[in-house]
Amino acid sequence: MKRIYLLFLFFCFFSCQTDFDVISDWKEITIVYGLLDQNQDVQYVKINKAFLGEGDALQMASISDSLNYDTLDLEVKINKRKNGNIVDSIFLSPTILEKDEGIFSTENNIIYATNISDASEFESGYYYDLEINNTKTGKIVTASTGLISGFKFKSSDIIGPYNFYDPTPAPNTSNYRFKQIRWEHASNGKIYQLDLIFNYLENGLSKSLTWRQPIQIYDQSDDMELLIEGQSFFNFIKNNISSQNNVERVFSNLRVVMTVGTTELDTYMSINMPLSGIIQQRPQYTNIDNGIGLFTSRNIYVVENTISLDRCTLDQLVELDRNFVLSQIQQGLMCSQ
Repeated sequence: MKRIYLLFLFFCFFSCQTDFDVISDWKEITIVYGLLDQNQDVQYVKINKAFLGEGDALQMASISDSLNYDTLDLEVKINKRKNGNIVDSIFLSPTILEKDEGIFSTENNIIYATNISDASEFESGYYYDLEINNTKTGKIVTASTGLISGFKFKSSDIIGPYNFYDPTPAPNTSNYRFKQIRWEHASNGKIYQLDLIFNYLENGLSKSLTWRQPIQIYDQSDDMELLIEGQSFFNFIKNNISSQNNVERVFSNLRVVMTVGTTELDTYMSINMPLSGIIQQRPQYTNIDNGIGLFTSRNIYVVENTISLDRCTLDQLVELDRNFVLSQIQQGLMCSQ
C-alpha cells in the first residue's frame, strides 16, 4: 500500500524590530508554502495572509479570517513549463485539513490541492510555476521550482538480512556492526534524510517506530553513503520501547525511506534552525515573488521490499529486555557472516 507523506511547513517571525508599521495603511502580505513531490498522488500548497492590526495579536491569530483568504477571491494554478513554453496548467482547489490546536486558528485550515487525476502531470524535465491570482485585489504571487529526479539506492544495500550484532567478534573489535547504505546523487537534490521504519507486533497488533538518521548534504560526489551504527540501533529500540508485563513483541521487518530536498529547502531549514549566540535576529529567506514563504520540491523514495534481520541481531534484540521473542520462523534463521 502506498504511503502518503505530508510535510506541513509553518513560518513564524519573532524580532524586537519589524519592517512593518502597524498603524500604516493596510498592505496585503501573502504567505505561501508548498513542496512538490511527483511520487505523491496529490500536491498541496498552503496559502495564508499576514495580519497586522491594533489590539491583541494572540486574539487576532485565533480568528480564521485573520489568516485565510476568501477562497472565492483566489485563483491558484501551477503552470507546467519546458524550454520557456507553458505546456499545461494545473488548477488547485481549496480543501480543509485538520490541524492540531494551538495559538493559531484551527477553524477552516484551508490548503490548496491538485486533483488526483493530475498526478501524471508532475514529472522530471519540466519546471513548475506557481501562480496565485487574487481576483479581488489584482495581486499576483508567483514562484517556480524544478523536480528532484534520478535518485537510486545501491541495490545490494537494501536487501536483507541486516546484521547489527556479532556475538563472536574478531580480537579487539566491537560486537556491534555497521550497515553501509549507498545511493546515487539525485538531480536537484541537496539534502538527504534516511529513515528506518522498525515494524513489529505487540500482542498481535502491528506497531512501528521511525529511526531518523542525520541529514546528509550533497558534497559534489555522484556517490553518497551513510553508515548505520549497530549500537545506535539497539539504543534506539531500548530508548523508545519500554518493558511491560503481559506483553509479547515480535520483530516484523524494516523499511527504508529516503527523503531528498532541494537547495532551497536546505537554505530554509538552515535559516530556521534554533538561534544561538549573542545575535538573535533571524535572517529572512523566501523564494516567493510578491509574497513570502517557500515553494520548492522534495522526493520521498520508499523501498518496495521489506528488510529482515539476521539471527544474531534478533537474539540481541531479545536480550534487550523489551519483551521481544522469536517467531517460529525466526528460530530457524542463521547468523550472517
